[in-house]
Amino acid sequence: MRLLLSLLFLFTILFAACGQNPEGFEKMAINMAGKKAPIISMTEVQALQKKEEKIIFLDSRELKEYEVSHIYSAIWVGYDNIDWTKINKQDKKATIVIYCSVGYRSGKLTEQLKKKGFKNVKNLYGGLFNWANNGGGIVNTKGVDTKEIHGYNKTWSKWVNTDKCEVIL
Repeated sequence: MRLLLSLLFLFTILFAACGQNPEGFEKMAINMAGKKAPIISMTEVQALQKKEEKIIFLDSRELKEYEVSHIYSAIWVGYDNIDWTKINKQDKKATIVIYCSVGYRSGKLTEQLKKKGFKNVKNLYGGLFNWANNGGGIVNTKGVDTKEIHGYNKTWSKWVNTDKCEVIL
């Protein structure tokens, strides 16, 4: 795990030094999460919402991140200490979209849910950062629209478009 985190940090620095755009970073983070995790784009999510298909959003970030902002109606389940009681209450046939900051943690959790028999679970491409960067609505714990987003840390927060969001650490 330490090696993986070190490699991720190194790739982040290299991409930043080369002027790599956030989209490239998101693809890298998702690929590092595992190729078994099916991905869904923001556009695909919005198309399902327009059809009034129910989507269950699971937030796999830590509680302090979720408390700053999250996708409306998202259920916080965490990552380091996953709340399986909330996950196990979900219909295994429902459309479930899992997200974190950029897609790494949610990719790992997506794989775990697939192994537990969830049929239609997907990792949100680019995570909450991509969602917010592209105008997807986020709310605070009171359910009020916000532009604040938890940046995870200084290294990761650079992938948040500060013209559209205010980074909180």
